[in-house]
Amino acid sequence: AEQIWIEPKPRAANQSDWYPKPIESVVADVVRFNATDLIVVRADDDKESSIPAQRVIWIEPQQRKAVEEEMVALFNDGQYRESLKSLPEVLETRPPIWRQQAITMMAASAASRCDRHAVALELVAQLDRRSLPPMVSAGLPIQWANRRSEASVVTAATKRLNDNSLLVQ
Repeated sequence: AEQIWIEPKPRAANQSDWYPKPIESVVADVVRFNATDLIVVRADDDKESSIPAQRVIWIEPQQRKAVEEEMVALFNDGQYRESLKSLPEVLETRPPIWRQQAITMMAASAASRCDRHAVALELVAQLDRRSLPPMVSAGLPIQWANRRSEASVVTAATKRLNDNSLLVQ
């Protein structure tokens, strides 16, 4: 089972908006997660239920293989180059597709943060071959700060300006 945080449903017209609606948190097994839906079986229920993918804020796996746990820990500690090196080994453990996508997007971010911009763009291009859940797309390695980019960033980006992948563009 995974811990899942979900954006609250929109308010009904007759509901007060004085207080914000709380984020929902559920424990459930993920059956499928794609660009449109998250299909889960909740821990307290035996049937599948569907949640719109755009309402999924985050999914935290309750169990990870040791190599994936190490990769995430390295990333969280700012050891991006070391984290990135673990990607092939983590993917060899064959986590579910949605987790492979999230892990690969984290690796793209790690690559970008350790100045391996061509690798970051290639990982994003590979991910963009399938439609991605918004939660995964939110991890794109985008430089939001308005500052001058290093030459290596500009060079890598310029080579991929006309890429088939919209996310790479």
